[in-house]
Amino acid sequence: MNKTIKNELKMLLIGVFLLFILWLFTSCKPQYIPVESIRTEWRDKYIRDSIFEKEFVRIYQIGDTIFKDSIVYKYKDKLVKDTVNITDTIRVPYPIKGDIIEVNKLKWWQEASVWFTSLVLVSLALYLSIKYRAKIFSFLRKL
Repeated sequence: MNKTIKNELKMLLIGVFLLFILWLFTSCKPQYIPVESIRTEWRDKYIRDSIFEKEFVRIYQIGDTIFKDSIVYKYKDKLVKDTVNITDTIRVPYPIKGDIIEVNKLKWWQEASVWFTSLVLVSLALYLSIKYRAKIFSFLRKL
């Protein structure tokens, strides 16, 4: 065999081995993620609360002229802080214990096809390893 072919085959076997190792470390386990339970929102508002009004009406006379003065005082006093607190409670999901309904359960023929396919693949791997074991061992000895 050519050196380049050996190197390519060696790299291919290493790649397949690494992919197999990575495949072993994968899983499909569901993971529980906690949810934020309480959120508080508020709004501050400053308003004036008290209003004072004073009105003076003054009538006076100078000579033969009568004067009428109206003086109106309006002013606002006192700041009031109004705060509105809204507490929103979000229910935290929790695991349910007891009867669990399986939604995606396989039918009997689907399970049989999975087992049959696994059996065929394992038997094919055994057949090929027995048939080409001399070439595989000679290649591994050269590595």
